[in-house]
Amino acid sequence: MIFEAHLRKTSDNPSIPWESKLCPFIRITQAGEVRQAKTIQQKIDLFAGLGEGDLLLIAWPGKWSQDVFVVDDWNRATDVLARLLEGE
Repeated sequence: MIFEAHLRKTSDNPSIPWESKLCPFIRITQAGEVRQAKTIQQKIDLFAGLGEGDLLLIAWPGKWSQDVFVVDDWNRATDVLARLLEGE
């Protein structure tokens, strides 16, 4: 999967509010299918269904614009989602 090299990475910003409904996940598969997840359960389900070569993005509204990050910190994502799953 090819994406713009200048997209920011989640590993560069540890303060992303993963659990926020204002920060949806966007999954793009190798076949070009696009899915979005807003709720915690949707995010967990989307993350669990990631396939080889899928691209996962998270959008985070800033003060003046919407920022989009490539999820590249899989350990952090897994830890956060596991913690959210335990909390439900």
